[in-house]
Amino acid sequence: MHRFLWIHPFFDYNGRVSRLLGELCLLQLKLPIVSFRSTKRIDFVKAVKEATNTNDLALLVQLVKQDVS
Repeated sequence: MHRFLWIHPFFDYNGRVSRLLGELCLLQLKLPIVSFRSTKRIDFVKAVKEATNTNDLALLVQLVKQDVS
């Protein structure tokens, strides 16, 4: 998801498209999907910005782990 947002940035971070791509990748790898139902948009944007600015995906990974179905 982060790589997609990094190469295809939009003001709103293209959240729906990136989450869909992320879920498709997880399904293809036979991993559980991530619903992001408990993730606030502001937290998702913060995690993506941090990953972009610091090259550290820890916060984004944390969001994914908390929402694994």
